[in-house]
Amino acid sequence: MKNIIIILYLVFVSVSCYSQQTHEFEFTLIDTLPGTKSELYIYARSWLASAFKSSKSVIEMEDKESGTIIGNGIFVHPVNSAFGNQVGIDIIRFTIAINTKDNKYRAILSNYFHSYIQQASTYIPGQPVASDVGRAVSQDRNGGSLENAKPDCGTFMITKNQWKEIKEFSKEKSEALLKELKKAMIAGKSKADF
Repeated sequence: MKNIIIILYLVFVSVSCYSQQTHEFEFTLIDTLPGTKSELYIYARSWLASAFKSSKSVIEMEDKESGTIIGNGIFVHPVNSAFGNQVGIDIIRFTIAINTKDNKYRAILSNYFHSYIQQASTYIPGQPVASDVGRAVSQDRNGGSLENAKPDCGTFMITKNQWKEIKEFSKEKSEALLKELKKAMIAGKSKADF
């Protein structure tokens, strides 16, 4: 009887741990493409350089031998007042991990984190965001992890509808980013085959 209880406990713990592994904000692309691990790595590295303007500021770790690239990306979401003028920007930071093998690659976007920056009238698309160049960052309106049902700053600072909009924006941008990667990987292969 004692053994049965221990077995049931272990099954319950393993099922509980597994169920906690699911993440609402984790987007994965797994695709097959003819090519060596090294070739696919080069295509992915080239895509990062063009997709994020500066691969040096994006890439945190890369290992060509293992076919792994890990970096950080940013989505910028404008925040407008009731009058329609821009009053700030939402910054959504995330991690991108790309792994390559012979004839296969995987990209995972995860660890989404929201922060808010005031004085966004000086923000120019394609330029460094205000937090990277020392302008005012508002701690009062930081939402935190997009895995949260409610923002860290509370629903007074970011309403439920605004939090939902931020999440939907991030999801759409993430899905579009993975589609861009897939196209770039195919284009890289076709350029290499000329």
